[in-house]
Amino acid sequence: MLVLKQNGSEITGSVGPNESEQHTITKGAIQGDKITLESADGQMSIKFDLALAGDHITGDVNAEGEGRTMKAKIDVTRAK
Repeated sequence: MLVLKQNGSEITGSVGPNESEQHTITKGAIQGDKITLESADGQMSIKFDLALAGDHITGDVNAEGEGRTMKAKIDVTRAK
């Protein structure tokens, strides 16, 4: 789940697996249709490389820390 707010090219908000577990975006930007976000979950550093198409966001998530690396795909649509 992404909760995003745009102010010019800056993106703020939070990210997480669901509404009750959200992590603050520490760095976020949008340039054209490309969105980059950074967050953390404990010692895990999480980076998002996303593409925006209308109300649809897709892309890759990479997390590193605690001696492990994780990768995932993300595909979300704006809630109305």
